[in-house]
Amino acid sequence: MIVSSGWATIVALAAALFAVIAIVNVAAGLAGWAALAGFGTGACTVGAGVLVAMDDR
Repeated sequence: MIVSSGWATIVALAAALFAVIAIVNVAAGLAGWAALAGFGTGACTVGAGVLVAMDDR
């Protein structure tokens, strides 16, 4: 019983660890996409501003 309960504990800890890693990876991925989208929007805004400035000249 000691061995089986030990294995159960190890398996439970491993499962919890994998779950935490998966959640962190998903959160990091979402943050990365949000940053990428923000950067893309900023680049478009700057590009539009440059075009308008050039047009004014």
